[in-house]
Amino acid sequence: TFMQSPHFPDWDLTVLEETYEHIDLLSLHSYFSRSAGDIKDYLAKSLDMASFIKSIVCACDTIKAKKRSKKQVNISFDEWNVWTNTVGEENAISGFPVSPPILQEVFTMADALMVGCLLITLLKHADRVKIACLAQLVNVLAPIMAEPSGKVWRQTTFYPFSHVSNFAKGVVLNSIIDCPAYDTKNHEKVPYLECAVTYNQENGNIVIFAVNRSDDQNIELSMDLRDFPAVSPQSHIELSHPNLDVANTMDHPSEVEPKSKPLPKRISDSLVIGLSPLSWNVITLT
Repeated sequence: TFMQSPHFPDWDLTVLEETYEHIDLLSLHSYFSRSAGDIKDYLAKSLDMASFIKSIVCACDTIKAKKRSKKQVNISFDEWNVWTNTVGEENAISGFPVSPPILQEVFTMADALMVGCLLITLLKHADRVKIACLAQLVNVLAPIMAEPSGKVWRQTTFYPFSHVSNFAKGVVLNSIIDCPAYDTKNHEKVPYLECAVTYNQENGNIVIFAVNRSDDQNIELSMDLRDFPAVSPQSHIELSHPNLDVANTMDHPSEVEPKSKPLPKRISDSLVIGLSPLSWNVITLT
């Protein structure tokens, strides 16, 4: 299902009514396009993903209650990404060419921030979202680009996707976040801080994934660590760039890359880390 459908959520309720006891997951699709010249509204669109997930969870649980079922149907968000410039491009192809270069979206720094917000949203709903996939990984709406000549480079969106894939292990903690919010023409009460925290029970690592949505203000991320007396900061990775329209290309593959930031010291049960404006951050505590 996808939330732009005129039949949403009626069709989902119909499908669930007929199939509830025979399925484990309901499939969701959604792509998010840039808001021209409005980075705050663009980054607020991850709230649309959150609303979509919550609506489908409500649909699943409504049918569960109606059927007096003990089974819980969860979510497979098996197509999601940002997608702006190449929408509909595939329809312009005529005939049957071999491997035509279509939907080769060039992702910017702004797109990397949005993908970070979407990844955090998926983490925060991991109790019901059990599968979440980028449908394509190379060239087509992809974090990796490759040329027939053999040249390969990482798009800006590669980094947040790689960070969450590699560092988000264990369970997602239910974080209580208190921060200022803003309004846009399409969204209300958008928190300046988008954040999720994972805890690896096997090695004790805590990883904070955070996006600062503010375009002109640092955020001081203050963490209460009283339940984790032994952990201390080990790394802070930041992805940011002064030009939100910049992209990695074949000729300039390293224009946007993560950088290590200085680490603060833990003081008693608290830790304060600065987040630069319009930045993606991965902070590891061990």
